[in-house]
Parts: sequence; C-alpha cells; structure tokens
Amino acid sequence: MELQSGRDLWHLSPPQQGFMDLIGALPDEILLLILTRLRCVRTAVQTGLLSRRWRGLWTGLTDLTLRGLEKPAMIEAALARFAASTPVVFTLNICLQTGHTAKLASSSLRAAARLSPRELVLTCSMEIAESADIKLPCFDCTTSIELGIYSFERVRIVPSLTRDHEFTSLERLSISGYIFNLGALLNRCPRLRALSITSPHRHVIPITLPANSAFPMLENLSLTGGIVGLGSLLNGCQCLHVLSLKVTHLDSQELTLAPAGPFLRLEKLSLSGNISYLDTLLKQCPCLHVLSATFRRMPLRSIKAALATLEEAATPLGLTLSLLDISIPWEDNVSAASFASLLQTTARLSPQELVLDDSFSMVYANIHINADLPCFRHTTSIEMRWQHVRFTSLPMDEFPVLENLSLTGCCSTVDVGSLVTRCPRLRVLKINIATATGNITVRSPSLQKLTVNLDVRIECHNIDIVTPMLKQLHLHFCAGRDTGVSISAEVLEKFFWWSCYAVPLALGSWRLQKMRVHTIEKSDVDNREYELRLHLNDGNHLDPQLNFAEEMEKLPVTNFSALELKFEPACHVYGALVLQLLQMHRICAATKKLKVDLTWSPKAVCDKVSTWKLAPCN
Repeated sequence: MELQSGRDLWHLSPPQQGFMDLIGALPDEILLLILTRLRCVRTAVQTGLLSRRWRGLWTGLTDLTLRGLEKPAMIEAALARFAASTPVVFTLNICLQTGHTAKLASSSLRAAARLSPRELVLTCSMEIAESADIKLPCFDCTTSIELGIYSFERVRIVPSLTRDHEFTSLERLSISGYIFNLGALLNRCPRLRALSITSPHRHVIPITLPANSAFPMLENLSLTGGIVGLGSLLNGCQCLHVLSLKVTHLDSQELTLAPAGPFLRLEKLSLSGNISYLDTLLKQCPCLHVLSATFRRMPLRSIKAALATLEEAATPLGLTLSLLDISIPWEDNVSAASFASLLQTTARLSPQELVLDDSFSMVYANIHINADLPCFRHTTSIEMRWQHVRFTSLPMDEFPVLENLSLTGCCSTVDVGSLVTRCPRLRVLKINIATATGNITVRSPSLQKLTVNLDVRIECHNIDIVTPMLKQLHLHFCAGRDTGVSISAEVLEKFFWWSCYAVPLALGSWRLQKMRVHTIEKSDVDNREYELRLHLNDGNHLDPQLNFAEEMEKLPVTNFSALELKFEPACHVYGALVLQLLQMHRICAATKKLKVDLTWSPKAVCDKVSTWKLAPCN
C-alpha cells in the first residue's frame, strides 16, 4: 500500500510471544509525523539508533530543519539523500550557527536548489572581518524564499543572473541582509507577489531598474533600512495592496514618494521615518483604508504640518489610522502651548494605537509641563513616555474602547482613580503617580495588569486596590509608618512589591530601609511561592520601633518560601533579628530558603572587625 508521502506501507510481522512494540507497530505516516515534531533532521537520524524499525525512516520527511551540521559535505550529503528518496520537500529550514562562513552558506544554497523545496528558509550569523559574497542560485519550483544573513561586515547576497534562469514559481521573497543587484533579481521573478527587504545596519541597498520596469503581480511590498532608488521601484509597483516603508538609515534621508502614477489598489500603508510629501502621497491612493505613521527625526513644526494633512484627508478617504507614533527630537524645546496643541490634534485623529515620546536633553531637565489629558474616543492603546509632563486635569467623557494605557518616564497623573473609572474596558495600566495626597486608588472590574510607580519623594498614605480580574500587580512606592493598605485581587498570579521608608523605622537594632516581595517564577500555579527581601542598615536607638508583623499583614500574599536579608554594614549583632523573623508565623510557616547578605566597605572591616558578633541560636 502506497502512502501520501510516496513510501510503501511497512508490513507488520507477527509479534513475538509476550512482546508487542506498540510504537513500532504504527504506520510510517504516524512515525514520520513524530520525526517532524522533532524539528531537526540530525535528531531524526539519531532515532535510528533506537531500533531497526526507525533506521532510514527520516529520509521520508517532507518538512526539514537542518541545524548543527558544520561542514558543507554533511549538508550536501543529507540533502542528496532526501533528493533520492522524497518526491517533494515542502519546507527546508537551514540554520547555520554563529561563525559559519559565506562559503558554507553558498554551498548550502546550492544543495537546496538541487532539492528545490516549496519553501526555503536559511538563517546565518557570521563573524568575519572582511566582505564576502553568498551566491544565490536559481530555484525553479520554490514558491517562498526567506534569507536572513546577519553580519557586522558587508556580506553580499549575489543572485544568479544567467539569461536562461528565472525564479519561475517564486511568489514570496524575504531578505534580511545586503542584496546585490536587487533590480535584476526582481526582473527574474515574474510571479512575485510579496517582497520584504531589510538592509543591514550601516549599509544602503541600491535599486537600479531598467526603464519601464513593471511588476504587475506584486501586491505586498515591505522595505526597511537605507534604500537608494526607492522611487524607481515604486513606479513599477502600481498594483500594490499593502506597502510598508521604514527608513532606519543613520543619515537624514527623507522618505519622499513621487510615483509616476497613482496607487489605485493600495489599501494599507505603513510609513516610518522622516515622512515628506504626505499630502501628495495620500492624493495618489484613492482606495487607501488603513494608515500607520511613525514620525522619526522630524522637527515639531513638520510633524504638526503632517498631522494637519492627515486631518484633512481622513474624512474624505474614510481613513482608519491604525498607529500614530511620534517622537519629538531633543532639539525641540516643547512649550506647554505646543504640547497642548499636539495633544488636541492627536485626540481629533484618535488613532487605534497612540505612542508619544520625547528625547529631551538634560539642558531642559528643569522644564515641567502641566497639561490637560483629552479624550480619545476610538483609541485602544495609549503609550506616553514624556520626561516632564504632569496631567492635572482629566476629561469628563469616557475612553470607551481604551484597553492599554501607559504613562511612564516622568509623565504622570495626579488622579489615577478618576482616570480608571473613565476607562470601562481597561485591561493593562502602567502609570506614574505624582500626588501630594500620597494615595493610590484603583478600582476596576476589567483590569488584568497593573503597574503603579509613586514618586519616591512623596510618602504614600493609603493604597486601595479593588480589581477582581487582576492577574499581575507591580507596586513601587515610599511607605510611611502608618501607610494603610487594602488590596482585593482574588486571581492574582504575579506580584511585585517594592517599598522604601520615608522615616527611619527600627527593626531590632537595625533600620529597615527597603522591602521587596516578588513571585518566584518557577513556583506551582496552584500554590504560588514568593520571596521576601529586606534591606537593613545602621539603626539608631531613637528611631521608632516598627511592628513588622503588622507590616506583613498589609501584603496581599503569603507563602514566603524564600527570605533574603541584606545587612549593611555587617558590624552589629544580627543573629537575634534573624531568629525573631523566622519565628513570625507568616515566615516560619513556609520559608524553605534563607539567605543572609553581609555587605560592608573595606574601611569598615579595618575599623570594626573586632566588634563583629554573632548571636548564638539553637
């Protein structure tokens, strides 16, 4: 009986008396499925050592992954075995480890071309000190090729450009690396539908095309990095449906688009870099529905002009702004009025995802902006990384679809409680708080991840968190002696607590400086374990004593399986305090691991070595 793979079904021999090889009794197709899940041809070959039943079975694989083969002869021999025994190879994935040469990559590609798989993936990281070439042969029957060549020096991918050779079946081409003579390669791919090129760091890929070159089958184009001759390529791609351009070259190259004719079929456009001529481009895309714009290395005045163009074009085109990512360069001294105007414009555009950040120089470190946070009615994700912005006023309206909100850097809000109530669908909140009252109040029925950083210069007086769906909680604040804590989170999975203390609080003869609690990653899901860390330094007999048992009761978790104590400097009696902590019910009931960290300076060792004491313990 012939199976789908082209191999004959192995006929089972009668089992020996008292013995039955259940796995060996399976048909070849099931065993080949097991070998495919190994995702490594070398490992599949080694299964032949288990029994004769598995020997040679690997040659029937149709999805191949080659890794760990260091010599060209080994790769060529393995692929030759497949070419002789397997009718069709669907996927061939070759992973060359760091240190391999361009010669090995070229040899692997030649062997792969003889096998002619439907899909080819080759990745290689090279550590060479000089330029080299990797020869890309012609693949007649391959429909998808993905090459990832990563090197600090310029390693060129040189395609075969013989007159009679074409990539007749190629529909998808993805190259990460320096491709030489890209224009000639494209002219030999008559059925190409999707093209993705990512140029390596510090290198520019030139595109040279003959006059009147056209690629009527190309529907999806993605270019990342320094590209020269971009306009000539776009002029031949008038049938594009999806276009993504991300300029990452280090110079001030502008993204300028002036195609010979309109993109009549373009539906999705993604731009990143120093975007110019946006108004001209939008007029040439009458069917555009989705736009993603990332502004980099642009002065604020140019960004505002581009946003004004988007406002004018959004309504007539019925445009959906999927992403608006704006980075203000440090050279721009953003005033409160400019920042307010920028926020109002982005709120009117209301993109699905909004990212705002700056790169302020330390020259403007003393600039502080108080701003009003506008309402974003159609935005699902907001991420702001501003260094000196404080939102002092919140909108009356809700953020009806907002699910992810992040206000980090020195960007903060004074009323997080009111902000959360205006976000009925909020799932992830990461926020800095700067409030004179020192209160953290979060009440949300939908929140699942919460990160709160309270300005450590402000003493926290009260923490009130009620989040029945919360799975991850991260708190960072400065606690006082009477800080009230109430946390209700029934399904909490990951917990992180970091607190310092605004006033000196004594713990025995020591002063508690910091306390940290975090979830142990490898703990059982049904019985999560936590680590408690205490940082203590020199105490003073005048410091008020801290009731540490009451301090532990504030934590929403128990089961502290690990206790770490850091004493600084280690020149006092600490054994008594260790015993006192180990006798506490919340600690002794679950602690399995104790670590005592004694940190001191060399001067302290010389001056106080004679005063070290270790209290006896039973």
